[in-house]
Amino acid sequence: MALFYLLKRMLPTFKPREDQSTCSQRQWKRVGPILPPSLGLSVKVVLHLLQGIQMDLSKVVIGCVDVRDVARGMILLYETSAKGRYLCVVSIASWADVVNKCASLCPEFPVQRIVKDKQTSLVRAERPSKKLIELGLDFTPFDKSINDTVASLKNKGLL
Repeated sequence: MALFYLLKRMLPTFKPREDQSTCSQRQWKRVGPILPPSLGLSVKVVLHLLQGIQMDLSKVVIGCVDVRDVARGMILLYETSAKGRYLCVVSIASWADVVNKCASLCPEFPVQRIVKDKQTSLVRAERPSKKLIELGLDFTPFDKSINDTVASLKNKGLL
């Protein structure tokens, strides 16, 4: 059911309609500095990952984006009077890719590495947000976003 929900939400992103008169930006998992007092689902997943809690999200496709990129993307879209749908992610990866990247970026935390990737047919993408990039958005690298998320979690006393 969770996979169906994810696909239902994501498929319209890849099929923009030409007759749309409004503009929308679609982002997936948001990471980076934490501003609100409570944690969103995306940051909770990162927190649990860093705490060594094992989660089986092997059927989930992860597209991460820095919260600052989401804000810059929205401003850019409004300033350029863009129309249509825009995908706002820095990369598309499997759960194993994200977990292993976090483990290598944060060796001081008990992140449980994933040895075997169950999503062998997943097409990974390093720069899937071509339309936003063409408008001039320069995405924050995933490494920096994760490091800023970790620093933010430490500042809040959660790590």
